[in-house]
Amino acid sequence: MINKTKACTKYIWNLTLQKIFSIRMLIVLIVLYIFRDVYIIRDLRQFCMDYDCNMVPIFIPFLVNCFDYIFVFGFCILYLFSDIPFMNRWEMYYINRIGRKNWIICKIISLLFVSAIFMCINYIMDLVMMFPYIDIGNDWDRLTVSLANGALVWDGNIFSPKIINFYSPVQIGMHSYMFGSFIIFMIANCMFAISITINREIAILFGGMIATMPIAAYNSKFVLPYIYFFSPLNWISVIDSRFAYYLPNNKYVISIIMLCLVMTVVLLVYKINNKDFVWGRED
Repeated sequence: MINKTKACTKYIWNLTLQKIFSIRMLIVLIVLYIFRDVYIIRDLRQFCMDYDCNMVPIFIPFLVNCFDYIFVFGFCILYLFSDIPFMNRWEMYYINRIGRKNWIICKIISLLFVSAIFMCINYIMDLVMMFPYIDIGNDWDRLTVSLANGALVWDGNIFSPKIINFYSPVQIGMHSYMFGSFIIFMIANCMFAISITINREIAILFGGMIATMPIAAYNSKFVLPYIYFFSPLNWISVIDSRFAYYLPNNKYVISIIMLCLVMTVVLLVYKINNKDFVWGRED
């Protein structure tokens, strides 16, 4: 029992490191870095230099409200997890060593860790890109407040007065980090479950549908406003039913995440006992 626990722990560690230091992760981070730099960072750094001030480097909660960014972000997540069901030449060895059910659980735990680390890297990216114009504190800096209230005109303005008046930097950062991590985990876990129960192509198709849902939500919000209830990537935003009637509240989002987790785990544990892996095709 102890040896199997150690083997599972080591397997989770190796899986997480493989994904974090993979070429896919590097490509995704480069794309997001370049997009952020062109989209907001260059302008914000110029504002900091012009007005001799610093900024609280928390931009993700605002960026996920922008159609362009959430579209790119969604397809980056799809590409990151498009190698599902994450099979390689060592998988047969681990399945035989720790058992099929433990193998599934290890995969799911690793997806959670990867999702949390991915969101953490995105926050660190904002910090690095804004250095040295950084204001560390739990109060919004005067530049952010000025941009949000319209005192400074900026064509690429992403800041909302409703958000900064309702949330402190720590609150908005923690909210988006937690919801972002679990929503990415939910998407990845659903893709993993579909790849095991059906096949990889259908799983990627599902991921592509999720990635394009913000487009449908953005273009149909006045005709079919409740389409946001079916667009998980939009749930990362702190803007919810308190700000707009057609957006889901936190209880709904948490319930869907928990329901998807339970359903996928039960499905995977049931299916894995009868799964015949075609190693030549999956590797």
